[in-house]
Amino acid sequence: MSSLWTTAHDFGQKIDLCVRLREILRNYPEGLSIFKELIQNADDAGADMIRFCIHEPRRQDEHAAATTTTDPLYPIFQGPSLLVYNSGIFTKDDFASIQNIGDSIKKGTDKTGRFGLGFNSTYHLTDIPMFVSGSKIVLLDPHATYIPGINPINPGKLIDFSTLEGQTLIQSFPYIFKPMEIFGCSFQTKSIHEFHGTLFQFPLRSPHQATISRLSNRSYTLESIRLLLEDLSDQAADMLLFLRNIQRIEVYDWKKELDQPTLLSYTEISNGKDIHTQRSKIPTPLTSGNSHVVDYTLHIECFGLNYNNNMTKKKSEVWIVCYQLGGGNASKMAYDPTHSHMKLIPLASVATRVKPSLMENDSGTAYCFLPLPLKTSLNIHVNGYFELSSNRRDLWWGSDMMGDGQVRADWNKALLQDIAAPCYGRLIEQCIRSGYVTPETYEFLLPRTHDIAEPWKWLARCFFQYMNDRPILYSHCSNIWIAPREAYALENLDDMSIVKTLPIFNIALVISRKDNSHSLLDEWPGMNHVSLPTLIIKHIIPFLGSVPIDTVLVAMKEILLHTRNLLHLDSDLQAFFSTAKIIPSLATNTLKCPAEVGSC
Repeated sequence: MSSLWTTAHDFGQKIDLCVRLREILRNYPEGLSIFKELIQNADDAGADMIRFCIHEPRRQDEHAAATTTTDPLYPIFQGPSLLVYNSGIFTKDDFASIQNIGDSIKKGTDKTGRFGLGFNSTYHLTDIPMFVSGSKIVLLDPHATYIPGINPINPGKLIDFSTLEGQTLIQSFPYIFKPMEIFGCSFQTKSIHEFHGTLFQFPLRSPHQATISRLSNRSYTLESIRLLLEDLSDQAADMLLFLRNIQRIEVYDWKKELDQPTLLSYTEISNGKDIHTQRSKIPTPLTSGNSHVVDYTLHIECFGLNYNNNMTKKKSEVWIVCYQLGGGNASKMAYDPTHSHMKLIPLASVATRVKPSLMENDSGTAYCFLPLPLKTSLNIHVNGYFELSSNRRDLWWGSDMMGDGQVRADWNKALLQDIAAPCYGRLIEQCIRSGYVTPETYEFLLPRTHDIAEPWKWLARCFFQYMNDRPILYSHCSNIWIAPREAYALENLDDMSIVKTLPIFNIALVISRKDNSHSLLDEWPGMNHVSLPTLIIKHIIPFLGSVPIDTVLVAMKEILLHTRNLLHLDSDLQAFFSTAKIIPSLATNTLKCPAEVGSC
């Protein structure tokens, strides 16, 4: 009976690779995001360094040009290109992963971007990406029209340059492979059969190629890539904060008249060995259900060419970074078998720059190991294994979903509550202990929920709850750090001199600065909020008899100065002052009420 099927015609759903890649490019933004994906992949590969180099095309002699003009690859590789090196090496899984669009092998590991959809963002730049790693060279041709002998089923070629056949092929097309002989990569020496690193070459799409490309109608020039590399140099310090392996980012320019590229700038973690030791204390996720905490100080230095073309230090920064793996409901969700297909990892961290000046920090950014286009409106950066939208630009959030969508939103909520919030608290405690914040500046790090949108408002509320019993508020009255639950909040005093009278009454008063008529202390749960009349009636006057009379004179002077404008407004205060024993008598060394003084 099965022979009857031979009379049927072949039919079925198919995937057009160019169409699929074009859809990916619509979701993935152009610009610096492309470089971030390459940095993420290098970090996942265990590389400790990544280099970006813009390569100007070399002039071909007339004979070489004449023999290559019929080669469809020649127009692509005769132009400028972007070269990207990292010190990691492709594994067998990596070679498999890069061939599977949107189904990367990294989903079964703790890697965050290992040649998944993100790598395909490089098709914004080129139609023919290629790379060398170990002893293999790979060229990808989604159009299946440029590389000889390929078809849509296998749109690319892998060359083993450790073989004689591979060497012969490379030597036959120097205009393709010559630019890749950089950063220790060489195809000329027969004794070298493996490159200990990975080097990508992205021939930039020319205006003419853009008119016929099925991937993108956008072209790139040397100038546009140089501008992106300038942006990369400016933002490199922020990119190093939460990466697990990359410790140095370098930017080069390879002029056509030079034999070697010129180093333009580099940014590095100057205490890299110590940081590697600290980061290695975080165990491989999903191997243990226990919580692990690692906090450290990160030193980052940025160098660049000055007007004399000498490499000089441009800036030096110090960051406090607090990591945590595991905790609360986040751990329960991660180890729940019903969620195993999502590969949830309960890891989050926060960071703030403390030098050159904590007060100069901009609004914080959300990270998934590299910066996301999301501002937190906090003065810290927040990193985590967040569940993101397919284009890595939004967090899943809300309660109006079903299925995996709601699980993703709940996961982000648990990650912020159970892991990021404790990290936030430890960061502030570390800044207090290390003297990076003072009693006058510590409020800069505290969240103000009236300024914050979700999901970061949720993080702020969880932070308040978590820190209720931690000494992170400063009492100028008692000159100590105290926990919010133990503090009394009195806001917006015009004259701080009254504060000087309060230590004698053992009152842990915290006074918060007003910000747009809104105080931090207004929103802190568990805080003991008191008005000035209540403070005087309940916490000062009852204790006047327990302090020396001369001290009472000073205290009452300050109290009366601050309450004279309130007396005609507050009837309780009027009634209390008329009968309370608040006036010291030096003759009898006692306190008297106003009526008793008047009768004397």
